[in-house]
Amino acid sequence: MASDQPPPVEAWNRLHGASPLINLVPQAWRIVRAYWPLLLALAIGTEAGNGLSWLDLLYLPAFFLAPMARTVVHWATLRYRIHDGRLEIRSGLLYRQVRLIGPERIQNSELVRNPFHRLTGLVEVRLETAGGEQTEGLLSALPLPQAQALMDRLEQLRRSAGVAPAQNEAPQERVLVSVGTLELLAHGLTSRRVGVLAVIAAVGLELWQQLGGGDPGALQQGLHPAFIAGVVLASFVLGVVLAVGNTLLRYHGLRLVELNDRVEARHGLLTRRQVGLQTRRIQLMRVDEPLLRRLMGYATLHMETAGLAAGPDGMRQAEATIPMVDREKLFGLCQQLVAGLDADPWAGDLQPAPTRALLSIWLQALVRGGLLVLVAVVVGGPWGLLAMLALPAMMVAGWFDWRWQAWRITDRLVIARRGFWIRRTWILPRRKIQSAVSLQGPVLRLWGLSQVLVRMAGDRVWLPTLLQQDAQTCALGAVWLGDHPTLERDTIAAKPPKGSPPSAPAIDPQEDDTEEITEDRHEP
Repeated sequence: MASDQPPPVEAWNRLHGASPLINLVPQAWRIVRAYWPLLLALAIGTEAGNGLSWLDLLYLPAFFLAPMARTVVHWATLRYRIHDGRLEIRSGLLYRQVRLIGPERIQNSELVRNPFHRLTGLVEVRLETAGGEQTEGLLSALPLPQAQALMDRLEQLRRSAGVAPAQNEAPQERVLVSVGTLELLAHGLTSRRVGVLAVIAAVGLELWQQLGGGDPGALQQGLHPAFIAGVVLASFVLGVVLAVGNTLLRYHGLRLVELNDRVEARHGLLTRRQVGLQTRRIQLMRVDEPLLRRLMGYATLHMETAGLAAGPDGMRQAEATIPMVDREKLFGLCQQLVAGLDADPWAGDLQPAPTRALLSIWLQALVRGGLLVLVAVVVGGPWGLLAMLALPAMMVAGWFDWRWQAWRITDRLVIARRGFWIRRTWILPRRKIQSAVSLQGPVLRLWGLSQVLVRMAGDRVWLPTLLQQDAQTCALGAVWLGDHPTLERDTIAAKPPKGSPPSAPAIDPQEDDTEEITEDRHEP
């Protein structure tokens, strides 16, 4: 009788025997999504009566057989174990690869269970480290007890290394955010994707009329205004259905759970995901507040780490997203996720952009408006002068954007806010910032202004336009200088005094995020 206990993770382990079959369907779906125009052209050519040519028969293996062969080789050759306190993964047939990952360097982990995984009791494990262009640890698929044993062992090693406080009992779960079905419906309805199909349909019908071919008069007679309005309306409804359906499938049953020094986002209807982030690894939090969502009293919270991975749609940022958060609870939630947040970005605790920056924004709006009028006159003749009516709207939009620009640098964080129609607020721990640069173009130099660009691993954030002296002070204060104990500990608040050094608390050795311990070597 087989034992229900998973094998020890210190010994060599392999993927489950059903892994190739489970991964073939998602692999084929990704191929169809990536190459559907070519596949559609191949199918149309076949229906035209030409049949499959020998060249077509060469294309089909390139589309399907090669990725399927990679899946089988991945299952047949992959072995993993924990050895000398690190996760060791071996894979490859012709070129053998040995990858060593230190548990303390894992930025975030993800457990994915699509419907096939759930039917067979399996799970896909993804481990992300800083700066990698692919998932450093990808194990698809493992039995659920075996995957849980691996995650528990990595957590024990992380705590034994002093990265996290030791604990003698199981972590206590505490739900920070729970998103209901009605809130997800509201998120889908306020998505920017709603009107995309309607716009595409309107533009497509216009191009169809302009490029109608031999009998444009008959074509225009067939396209009655009521028919055009119906197509646009149907496209709008379809956009709403797709946006709401995508939100429900992706975020159904979402809960953000706190587990001591880390949080887990659990969500998904068909494919269940469990994304675990260590709070000390969060390098950026972004809060999006589109106008409609803001009027409803909600915002969207994104949490990012330094881990990068190549997902099904190409390069993606490793993150957890909370689609709907009550704005009244937003500040308290952010305080629990990022240490040192003592300034409320939504309560007027930030420094506004200087008045001089508004003149620069208006000048840029006039330049863009002038180019728009010029193009309209070239295309539409004298009627193109009506485009000048857009100039006042662009000026008003520029004022709204300037009105809500704000920033602040504290002893531990950099906070920036921009935008009115889609208001965004960034919260960045200073110890995660790699560099900060003060930049000036000819126009900004003319007005004595400058912009500050803050860079993290795989991401960057622009602060609002500032006076040149303030921008230089911000660029200096944004960079973490905790290893210089002689610097003062004053907080760079609303407006730092001229010449004052940036605040810099003493650095904690455990907070030092050097490059992950990842080693690749080839064996003959």
